[in-house]
Amino acid sequence: MITRLLDAARARTQLADAAAKTDETLTVRLRDGEVVAAHTSEQAGHNLRVVVEGRIGVAGTTALDPDALLGAALASAAAGEEAPLLLPSPSPLPRVHTHVPRAAAATMTELGQLGRLLTTRLSQGGRSVTVHVERSVGSVQVGNTRGVDTEYHVTLVALDIDVVNPSGDGNVHVVAHLAGADLPDHAAIDGLVADVEQRLAWAARSAPAPAIAAPVLLLPEAVRAFLAPVQQALVGKAFLLGTSPLADSLGEQVMHPGISLTDDPLRDGQAGSRPVDDEGVPSFRAPLIEGGVLRRCIYDLETGALAGRPSTGHGRRSTFAKPQPAFSNLVLHAGEHSLDALLAAMGDGLLVEAVAGGTGGSSRSGTFTHPVVLGYRVQGGEVTGRVEGVVIAGNCFDALWSVGGIGRDARWIGSSFLPPLLLEGVTVAPR
Repeated sequence: MITRLLDAARARTQLADAAAKTDETLTVRLRDGEVVAAHTSEQAGHNLRVVVEGRIGVAGTTALDPDALLGAALASAAAGEEAPLLLPSPSPLPRVHTHVPRAAAATMTELGQLGRLLTTRLSQGGRSVTVHVERSVGSVQVGNTRGVDTEYHVTLVALDIDVVNPSGDGNVHVVAHLAGADLPDHAAIDGLVADVEQRLAWAARSAPAPAIAAPVLLLPEAVRAFLAPVQQALVGKAFLLGTSPLADSLGEQVMHPGISLTDDPLRDGQAGSRPVDDEGVPSFRAPLIEGGVLRRCIYDLETGALAGRPSTGHGRRSTFAKPQPAFSNLVLHAGEHSLDALLAAMGDGLLVEAVAGGTGGSSRSGTFTHPVVLGYRVQGGEVTGRVEGVVIAGNCFDALWSVGGIGRDARWIGSSFLPPLLLEGVTVAPR
Protein backbone atom coordinates (compact mmCIF):
# COMPACT_ATOMS: atom_id res chain seq x y z
CA MET A 1 0.00 0.00 0.00
CA ILE A 2 2.87 2.44 0.71
CA THR A 3 4.08 2.41 -2.92
CA ARG A 4 0.60 3.13 -4.24
CA LEU A 5 0.04 5.77 -1.58
CA LEU A 6 3.25 7.64 -2.36
CA ASP A 7 2.69 7.42 -6.11
CA ALA A 8 -0.65 9.16 -5.62
CA ALA A 9 0.86 11.72 -3.24
CA ARG A 10 3.60 12.80 -5.70
CA ALA A 11 1.05 14.41 -7.98
CA ARG A 12 -0.63 16.44 -5.22
CA THR A 13 2.10 17.34 -2.71
CA GLN A 14 5.55 18.84 -2.48
CA LEU A 15 6.78 16.02 -0.25
CA ALA A 16 5.27 12.99 1.40
CA ASP A 17 6.39 10.10 3.56
CA ALA A 18 4.62 7.13 5.08
CA ALA A 19 5.09 4.27 7.52
CA ALA A 20 3.21 0.99 7.77
CA LYS A 21 3.38 -1.24 10.84
CA THR A 22 1.98 -4.69 11.53
CA ASP A 23 1.93 -6.71 14.73
CA GLU A 24 0.64 -10.15 15.66
CA THR A 25 0.84 -11.03 19.37
CA LEU A 26 0.28 -14.19 21.37
CA THR A 27 -0.26 -13.76 25.11
CA VAL A 28 -0.45 -16.39 27.85
CA ARG A 29 -1.00 -15.70 31.54
CA LEU A 30 -0.46 -18.43 34.12
CA ARG A 31 -1.13 -18.44 37.84
CA ASP A 32 0.57 -21.18 39.80
CA GLY A 33 1.12 -23.18 36.61
CA GLU A 34 -2.46 -22.98 35.32
CA VAL A 35 -3.40 -20.93 32.24
CA VAL A 36 -5.86 -18.24 33.28
CA ALA A 37 -5.85 -16.24 30.03
CA ALA A 38 -4.65 -16.73 26.47
CA HIS A 39 -5.38 -14.67 23.40
CA THR A 40 -4.14 -13.54 20.01
CA SER A 41 -4.29 -9.99 18.67
CA GLU A 42 -3.40 -8.46 15.32
CA GLN A 43 -2.85 -4.84 14.42
CA ALA A 44 -1.94 -2.99 11.23
CA GLY A 45 -1.75 0.72 10.60
CA HIS A 46 -0.59 3.26 8.02
CA ASN A 47 0.58 6.80 8.76
CA LEU A 48 0.98 9.41 6.00
CA ARG A 49 2.57 12.87 6.22
CA VAL A 50 2.35 15.38 3.37
CA VAL A 51 3.73 18.86 2.73
CA VAL A 52 1.51 21.19 0.68
CA GLU A 53 2.55 24.83 0.15
CA GLY A 54 4.92 24.49 3.08
CA ARG A 55 2.27 23.19 5.49
CA ILE A 56 2.42 19.75 7.09
CA GLY A 57 -0.55 17.41 7.25
CA VAL A 58 -0.74 14.00 8.92
CA ALA A 59 -3.34 11.25 8.81
CA GLY A 60 -3.55 7.60 9.76
CA THR A 61 -5.73 4.59 9.14
CA THR A 62 -6.13 0.93 9.95
CA ALA A 63 -8.09 0.38 6.72
CA LEU A 64 -6.58 -0.44 3.32
CA ASP A 65 -7.84 2.67 1.52
CA PRO A 66 -4.96 4.82 0.21
CA ASP A 67 -7.24 7.35 -1.50
CA ALA A 68 -9.11 8.09 1.73
CA LEU A 69 -5.84 8.35 3.69
CA LEU A 70 -4.34 10.78 1.18
CA GLY A 71 -7.50 12.88 1.26
CA ALA A 72 -7.38 13.08 5.05
CA ALA A 73 -3.70 14.07 5.02
CA LEU A 74 -4.33 16.81 2.44
CA ALA A 75 -7.21 18.16 4.54
CA SER A 76 -4.92 18.18 7.58
CA ALA A 77 -2.27 20.13 5.63
CA ALA A 78 -4.76 22.89 4.81
CA ALA A 79 -4.72 23.87 8.49
CA GLY A 80 -1.30 22.49 9.33
CA GLU A 81 1.79 24.12 10.75
CA GLU A 82 4.63 25.39 8.57
CA ALA A 83 8.07 23.81 8.94
CA PRO A 84 11.12 23.61 6.64
CA LEU A 85 10.88 19.82 6.41
CA LEU A 86 13.49 17.96 4.33
CA LEU A 87 12.97 14.24 3.83
CA PRO A 88 15.96 11.88 3.63
CA SER A 89 17.14 10.33 0.39
CA PRO A 90 17.94 6.59 0.11
CA SER A 91 21.04 5.55 2.08
CA PRO A 92 22.71 2.25 3.02
CA LEU A 93 21.35 0.91 6.30
CA PRO A 94 23.35 -0.63 9.15
CA ARG A 95 22.95 -4.30 9.97
CA VAL A 96 21.16 -5.12 13.21
CA HIS A 97 19.50 -8.32 14.35
CA THR A 98 15.79 -7.67 15.07
CA HIS A 99 14.04 -10.90 13.98
CA VAL A 100 14.53 -14.50 15.18
CA PRO A 101 12.68 -17.19 13.17
CA ARG A 102 12.25 -19.60 16.10
CA ALA A 103 10.68 -16.84 18.18
CA ALA A 104 8.38 -15.92 15.30
CA ALA A 105 7.28 -19.56 15.06
CA ALA A 106 6.67 -20.02 18.81
CA THR A 107 3.18 -21.35 19.54
CA MET A 108 0.78 -20.70 22.40
CA THR A 109 1.67 -24.16 23.74
CA GLU A 110 5.39 -23.33 23.80
CA LEU A 111 4.73 -20.06 25.61
CA GLY A 112 2.69 -21.94 28.19
CA GLN A 113 5.53 -24.43 28.69
CA LEU A 114 7.93 -21.57 29.28
CA GLY A 115 5.59 -20.13 31.89
CA ARG A 116 5.27 -23.50 33.66
CA LEU A 117 9.05 -23.92 33.72
CA LEU A 118 9.44 -20.64 35.55
CA THR A 119 6.58 -21.50 37.90
CA THR A 120 8.20 -24.82 38.79
CA ARG A 121 11.54 -23.13 39.51
CA LEU A 122 10.03 -20.46 41.77
CA SER A 123 6.95 -21.94 43.46
CA GLN A 124 8.43 -23.67 46.51
CA GLY A 125 7.66 -22.65 50.09
CA GLY A 126 4.01 -21.74 49.63
CA ARG A 127 4.72 -19.00 47.09
CA SER A 128 2.21 -17.93 44.47
CA VAL A 129 3.71 -17.34 41.03
CA THR A 130 2.05 -15.43 38.18
CA VAL A 131 3.78 -15.46 34.79
CA HIS A 132 2.79 -13.36 31.79
CA VAL A 133 4.41 -14.49 28.51
CA GLU A 134 4.03 -12.51 25.29
CA ARG A 135 5.40 -13.13 21.80
CA SER A 136 5.08 -10.48 19.10
CA VAL A 137 5.92 -10.67 15.39
CA GLY A 138 5.78 -7.51 13.32
CA SER A 139 7.06 -5.49 10.41
CA VAL A 140 7.91 -1.85 9.75
CA GLN A 141 7.92 -0.35 6.26
CA VAL A 142 9.02 3.24 5.61
CA GLY A 143 8.98 5.18 2.34
CA ASN A 144 8.94 8.69 0.93
CA THR A 145 8.65 10.58 -2.33
CA ARG A 146 12.45 11.01 -2.54
CA GLY A 147 12.91 7.30 -3.11
CA VAL A 148 13.29 5.78 0.36
CA ASP A 149 11.61 2.38 0.46
CA THR A 150 12.75 0.00 3.19
CA GLU A 151 11.28 -2.68 5.43
CA TYR A 152 12.45 -4.76 8.36
CA HIS A 153 10.88 -7.43 10.57
CA VAL A 154 10.88 -7.75 14.34
CA THR A 155 10.21 -10.34 17.01
CA LEU A 156 9.87 -9.77 20.74
CA VAL A 157 9.43 -12.25 23.57
CA ALA A 158 8.62 -10.68 26.95
CA LEU A 159 8.28 -12.34 30.36
CA ASP A 160 6.77 -10.68 33.43
CA ILE A 161 6.88 -12.60 36.70
CA ASP A 162 5.19 -11.76 40.01
CA VAL A 163 6.14 -13.95 42.98
CA VAL A 164 4.14 -13.55 46.20
CA ASN A 165 5.93 -14.94 49.22
CA PRO A 166 3.96 -15.29 52.49
CA SER A 167 5.86 -14.10 55.54
CA GLY A 168 5.13 -13.51 59.19
CA ASP A 169 4.49 -9.79 58.69
CA GLY A 170 2.62 -9.85 55.38
CA ASN A 171 2.97 -11.00 51.81
CA VAL A 172 6.00 -9.84 49.84
CA HIS A 173 5.78 -9.22 46.07
CA VAL A 174 8.90 -9.60 43.95
CA VAL A 175 8.58 -8.89 40.23
CA ALA A 176 11.02 -9.59 37.40
CA HIS A 177 11.14 -8.91 33.68
CA LEU A 178 12.92 -10.33 30.68
CA ALA A 179 12.57 -9.26 27.04
CA GLY A 180 14.39 -9.76 23.76
CA ALA A 181 14.01 -10.76 20.14
CA ASP A 182 14.58 -14.45 20.90
CA LEU A 183 13.13 -17.00 23.30
CA PRO A 184 15.19 -16.94 26.52
CA ASP A 185 17.90 -19.59 26.75
CA HIS A 186 18.81 -21.67 29.82
CA ALA A 187 21.39 -19.14 30.99
CA ALA A 188 18.84 -16.31 30.88
CA ILE A 189 16.29 -18.39 32.80
CA ASP A 190 18.89 -19.39 35.40
CA GLY A 191 19.92 -15.77 35.86
CA LEU A 192 16.33 -14.61 36.24
CA VAL A 193 15.54 -17.30 38.84
CA ALA A 194 18.72 -16.58 40.81
CA ASP A 195 17.92 -12.86 40.85
CA VAL A 196 14.38 -13.45 42.13
CA GLU A 197 15.61 -15.87 44.81
CA GLN A 198 18.16 -13.32 46.04
CA ARG A 199 15.52 -10.63 46.39
CA LEU A 200 13.10 -12.99 48.14
CA ALA A 201 15.83 -13.81 50.65
CA TRP A 202 16.51 -10.11 51.26
CA ALA A 203 12.80 -9.45 51.77
CA ALA A 204 12.18 -12.35 54.17
CA ARG A 205 12.19 -10.07 57.21
CA SER A 206 11.47 -6.41 57.83
CA ALA A 207 13.93 -3.75 58.94
CA PRO A 208 13.71 -0.11 60.07
CA ALA A 209 14.24 2.71 57.59
CA PRO A 210 17.65 4.41 57.49
CA ALA A 211 18.32 8.03 58.39
CA ILE A 212 16.89 10.70 56.11
CA ALA A 213 20.32 11.57 54.65
CA ALA A 214 21.51 7.98 54.12
CA PRO A 215 23.02 6.91 50.78
CA VAL A 216 20.64 5.29 48.30
CA LEU A 217 21.63 2.44 45.97
CA LEU A 218 19.27 2.06 43.03
CA LEU A 219 18.95 -1.29 41.28
CA PRO A 220 18.20 -1.23 37.50
CA GLU A 221 14.39 -1.12 37.76
CA ALA A 222 14.59 1.90 40.04
CA VAL A 223 17.31 3.51 37.90
CA ARG A 224 14.90 3.55 34.96
CA ALA A 225 12.36 5.60 36.92
CA PHE A 226 15.06 7.86 38.33
CA LEU A 227 16.37 8.69 34.83
CA ALA A 228 12.95 9.65 33.44
CA PRO A 229 13.53 13.42 33.88
CA VAL A 230 16.91 13.10 32.14
CA GLN A 231 15.26 11.40 29.17
CA GLN A 232 12.65 14.16 29.00
CA ALA A 233 15.38 16.78 29.13
CA LEU A 234 17.30 15.15 26.25
CA VAL A 235 14.40 15.28 23.78
CA GLY A 236 14.95 17.93 21.12
CA LYS A 237 11.48 19.41 21.53
CA ALA A 238 12.37 20.39 25.12
CA PHE A 239 15.53 22.09 23.77
CA LEU A 240 13.46 23.84 21.12
CA LEU A 241 10.88 25.12 23.63
CA GLY A 242 13.51 26.04 26.21
CA THR A 243 11.98 23.76 28.86
CA SER A 244 15.03 21.50 29.23
CA PRO A 245 17.48 22.43 32.00
CA LEU A 246 20.21 21.11 29.69
CA ALA A 247 19.26 23.24 26.68
CA ASP A 248 22.15 25.71 27.00
CA SER A 249 24.78 23.18 28.08
CA LEU A 250 25.93 21.34 24.93
CA GLY A 251 29.61 20.48 25.30
CA GLU A 252 29.58 21.25 29.02
CA GLN A 253 29.95 19.07 32.12
CA VAL A 254 26.42 18.49 33.41
CA MET A 255 26.87 15.37 35.59
CA HIS A 256 29.43 13.30 37.44
CA PRO A 257 32.30 12.18 35.13
CA GLY A 258 31.30 8.54 35.63
CA ILE A 259 27.97 9.03 33.84
CA SER A 260 27.83 8.09 30.15
CA LEU A 261 24.50 7.62 28.41
CA THR A 262 24.05 6.34 24.84
CA ASP A 263 21.03 5.73 22.66
CA ASP A 264 21.89 2.56 20.75
CA PRO A 265 19.42 1.15 18.20
CA LEU A 266 22.13 -1.21 16.88
CA ARG A 267 22.19 -3.60 19.86
CA ASP A 268 21.30 -6.98 18.38
CA GLY A 269 18.09 -8.59 19.59
CA GLN A 270 16.82 -5.88 21.94
CA ALA A 271 13.38 -4.34 22.25
CA GLY A 272 14.31 -0.96 20.74
CA SER A 273 16.68 -2.18 18.02
CA ARG A 274 16.13 -1.05 14.41
CA PRO A 275 18.16 -0.28 11.28
CA VAL A 276 16.13 2.83 10.40
CA ASP A 277 13.74 5.13 12.21
CA ASP A 278 10.10 5.65 11.25
CA GLU A 279 11.02 8.58 8.99
CA GLY A 280 13.58 6.71 6.88
CA VAL A 281 16.70 8.07 8.63
CA PRO A 282 19.39 5.37 9.11
CA SER A 283 20.05 4.39 12.72
CA PHE A 284 23.37 4.97 14.49
CA ARG A 285 24.76 4.82 18.02
CA ALA A 286 24.23 8.26 19.51
CA PRO A 287 26.31 9.28 22.56
CA LEU A 288 24.11 11.60 24.62
CA ILE A 289 26.34 12.13 27.65
CA GLU A 290 30.01 11.13 27.71
CA GLY A 291 31.95 11.31 30.96
CA GLY A 292 29.28 13.65 32.30
CA VAL A 293 29.57 15.98 29.27
CA LEU A 294 26.40 16.69 27.27
CA ARG A 295 26.97 15.72 23.61
CA ARG A 296 23.52 15.84 21.98
CA CYS A 297 19.79 15.63 22.34
CA ILE A 298 17.52 13.66 20.00
CA TYR A 299 15.55 15.08 17.07
CA ASP A 300 13.08 13.81 14.54
CA LEU A 301 12.84 15.52 11.14
CA GLU A 302 10.34 18.20 12.11
CA THR A 303 11.76 19.28 15.47
CA GLY A 304 15.25 19.15 13.98
CA ALA A 305 14.16 21.37 11.09
CA LEU A 306 12.57 23.89 13.46
CA ALA A 307 15.77 23.94 15.54
CA GLY A 308 18.02 24.19 12.48
CA ARG A 309 19.50 20.75 13.24
CA PRO A 310 19.50 17.47 11.31
CA SER A 311 17.44 14.56 12.53
CA THR A 312 19.32 12.19 14.81
CA GLY A 313 17.30 9.24 13.50
CA HIS A 314 14.83 9.19 16.38
CA GLY A 315 11.50 9.72 14.64
CA ARG A 316 8.76 7.40 15.90
CA ARG A 317 5.28 7.14 14.45
CA SER A 318 2.04 5.73 15.73
CA THR A 319 -0.88 5.13 13.37
CA PHE A 320 -2.75 8.40 13.87
CA ALA A 321 -0.29 10.96 15.29
CA LYS A 322 2.52 12.89 13.66
CA PRO A 323 6.07 11.62 14.22
CA GLN A 324 7.74 12.51 17.51
CA PRO A 325 11.34 12.15 18.73
CA ALA A 326 11.74 9.03 20.88
CA PHE A 327 14.60 6.90 22.20
CA SER A 328 15.44 3.41 20.97
CA ASN A 329 17.69 1.43 23.39
CA LEU A 330 18.90 3.66 26.21
CA VAL A 331 22.24 2.45 27.64
CA LEU A 332 23.71 3.75 30.89
CA HIS A 333 27.31 2.58 30.73
CA ALA A 334 28.27 0.14 33.46
CA GLY A 335 31.00 0.82 35.99
CA GLU A 336 33.57 -1.39 37.65
CA HIS A 337 31.99 -2.20 41.01
CA SER A 338 30.31 -5.44 42.04
CA LEU A 339 27.05 -5.18 43.96
CA ASP A 340 28.83 -6.34 47.12
CA ALA A 341 31.40 -3.57 46.68
CA LEU A 342 28.65 -0.95 46.29
CA LEU A 343 26.88 -2.23 49.42
CA ALA A 344 30.15 -2.05 51.34
CA ALA A 345 30.78 1.49 50.08
CA MET A 346 27.35 2.72 51.21
CA GLY A 347 27.70 1.15 54.67
CA ASP A 348 24.31 2.15 56.08
CA GLY A 349 21.55 3.15 53.68
CA LEU A 350 18.69 2.08 51.45
CA LEU A 351 18.82 -0.40 48.57
CA VAL A 352 15.92 0.31 46.19
CA GLU A 353 14.59 -2.41 43.90
CA ALA A 354 11.40 -0.79 42.57
CA VAL A 355 9.47 2.45 42.96
CA ALA A 356 5.98 3.61 42.09
CA GLY A 357 5.44 6.56 39.81
CA GLY A 358 4.88 9.07 42.58
CA THR A 359 5.11 12.62 41.27
CA GLY A 360 7.54 11.37 38.64
CA GLY A 361 9.86 14.03 37.32
CA SER A 362 9.91 17.13 35.18
CA SER A 363 12.29 18.06 32.39
CA ARG A 364 11.93 21.62 33.67
CA SER A 365 13.19 20.93 37.20
CA GLY A 366 14.23 17.28 37.56
CA THR A 367 12.48 16.96 40.93
CA PHE A 368 10.99 13.61 41.89
CA THR A 369 9.15 11.88 44.72
CA HIS A 370 8.91 8.09 44.37
CA PRO A 371 7.20 5.79 46.87
CA VAL A 372 9.44 2.75 47.36
CA VAL A 373 7.56 -0.41 46.36
CA LEU A 374 10.39 -2.74 47.33
CA GLY A 375 13.45 -1.56 49.21
CA TYR A 376 15.95 -3.03 51.65
CA ARG A 377 17.90 -1.74 54.62
CA VAL A 378 21.66 -1.95 54.38
CA GLN A 379 23.67 -1.96 57.63
CA GLY A 380 27.39 -2.46 57.80
CA GLY A 381 27.43 -3.20 54.07
CA GLU A 382 24.95 -6.08 54.43
CA VAL A 383 21.27 -6.29 53.48
CA THR A 384 19.34 -6.82 56.74
CA GLY A 385 15.69 -6.81 55.58
CA ARG A 386 13.00 -5.04 53.63
CA VAL A 387 11.93 -1.48 54.38
CA GLU A 388 8.32 -0.37 53.97
CA GLY A 389 6.46 2.93 54.04
CA VAL A 390 9.19 5.21 52.68
CA VAL A 391 9.67 7.51 49.69
CA ILE A 392 12.81 8.72 47.99
CA ALA A 393 12.87 12.34 46.85
CA GLY A 394 15.21 14.90 45.43
CA ASN A 395 16.39 16.37 42.17
CA CYS A 396 17.90 13.92 39.70
CA PHE A 397 20.18 16.50 38.06
CA ASP A 398 21.64 17.44 41.45
CA ALA A 399 21.96 13.78 42.51
CA LEU A 400 23.81 12.89 39.31
CA TRP A 401 26.66 15.13 40.44
CA SER A 402 26.98 13.01 43.62
CA VAL A 403 27.48 9.50 42.28
CA GLY A 404 29.16 7.21 44.79
CA GLY A 405 29.64 4.31 42.39
CA ILE A 406 28.26 2.56 39.31
CA GLY A 407 27.77 -1.20 39.20
CA ARG A 408 29.17 -3.53 36.59
CA ASP A 409 26.15 -5.88 36.59
CA ALA A 410 23.85 -4.05 34.19
CA ARG A 411 20.69 -5.68 32.88
CA TRP A 412 17.96 -4.96 30.37
CA ILE A 413 14.73 -3.45 31.68
CA GLY A 414 12.56 -3.23 28.58
CA SER A 415 14.59 -1.22 26.10
CA SER A 416 16.95 0.24 28.73
CA PHE A 417 20.30 -1.31 29.76
CA LEU A 418 21.02 -0.14 33.28
CA PRO A 419 23.54 -0.86 36.07
CA PRO A 420 23.07 -0.27 39.81
CA LEU A 421 23.70 3.36 40.78
CA LEU A 422 24.87 4.58 44.20
CA LEU A 423 23.81 8.14 44.99
CA GLU A 424 24.22 10.73 47.70
CA GLY A 425 21.83 13.64 48.01
CA VAL A 426 18.58 11.62 47.76
CA THR A 427 16.22 12.05 50.71
CA VAL A 428 14.62 9.03 52.40
CA ALA A 429 11.39 9.95 54.17
CA PRO A 430 8.28 8.23 55.58
CA ARG A 431 5.19 8.22 53.35
